[in-house]
Amino acid sequence: MFLAKIIVKFKKSVKNPEAKTLETLITRLEMSGIEDVSCAKFYELKIDAQNSFEAEKIAIDLTQKILSNPIIEEFEVKIEHL
Repeated sequence: MFLAKIIVKFKKSVKNPEAKTLETLITRLEMSGIEDVSCAKFYELKIDAQNSFEAEKIAIDLTQKILSNPIIEEFEVKIEHL
């Protein structure tokens, strides 16, 4: 059994509306020391696979087909053995 940790975020070339909203609120609240806000989606999946390579392949396939939009998002997958 493996645990896949997947982070999906907007590509740097795409404006992130949620991050922009947070930046606006931070400015309105006059909070200092906070710069370059970024938002992402985080998923954890338990995968029953023979090895970490197979688990990673399953996680990547699922992310490409369901969890992300490859036109505007990028992702990273980390696999841990349970």
